[in-house]
Amino acid sequence: MSSYTRSVLMPGEQIRAHGVLHWVMFLQPLLLTAIGGAFAVAAPKMGGLPLPDLLKTGAMPEIPVDKLGSWLAMGVVMMGVVSLLIAFLRQVTTEIVLTNRRVIMKVGIIQRSTVEILLAKVESASIHQSILGRLMGFGNVLVHGTGGAMSPIRCITSPIEFHNVLMMLIEKARVHREDVSHDLHG
Repeated sequence: MSSYTRSVLMPGEQIRAHGVLHWVMFLQPLLLTAIGGAFAVAAPKMGGLPLPDLLKTGAMPEIPVDKLGSWLAMGVVMMGVVSLLIAFLRQVTTEIVLTNRRVIMKVGIIQRSTVEILLAKVESASIHQSILGRLMGFGNVLVHGTGGAMSPIRCITSPIEFHNVLMMLIEKARVHREDVSHDLHG
C-alpha cells in the first residue's frame, strides 16, 4: 500500500482492490524513440539535402544530411526518451484503490491530483474501450457521482474486472445503508 492511500484511510476502512495502469501507455513513447533511432541510423546514408542559405548567398547549398539529419534524429529520440520518462513517472505515481467505503485515485508526486468518492455517492460506473483496448485488455472506467460529477480512470488494466468489483462494493454499501436505516427506523 502506498503512502498516500495509507494516509487517507479512515478507521475501519479496508482496501478491496487496486487498479493498475496498462503498459500500453508506453507504446507511443517507445514508437517515437524507435523512429528517431531508425532515422539516426539512416541519416548518414541518405546523401545531401538542399536547404536555402538566405543569410549568406540566397543560393541552395548542399547541407549533408548526416549532420542535419543526425540532429533532427537526436531531437526525436530525446522527445521519445522524455515521453518515456513521463509515462514511467505516471505509472509509478498513480494510485487507484477501491475500499469498502470509497474510490480513491491519486496521480503525481510534485503536482498531485486526487479524486476520492464515497461509494454512497456513486450513482453508476461505465466502461469505455476502443478496439485496441478490447484486444489488449485496457480501457477507461468512468465513475459517475451524484450531482453529475464524473471521474475518469484512464488506461486501466482489466477495466471490466475493476468495474465489477466497484459495482459489487457499491451494492454492498447500499445494502448496508438500507440495513442500518431499517434498524434505526424499524
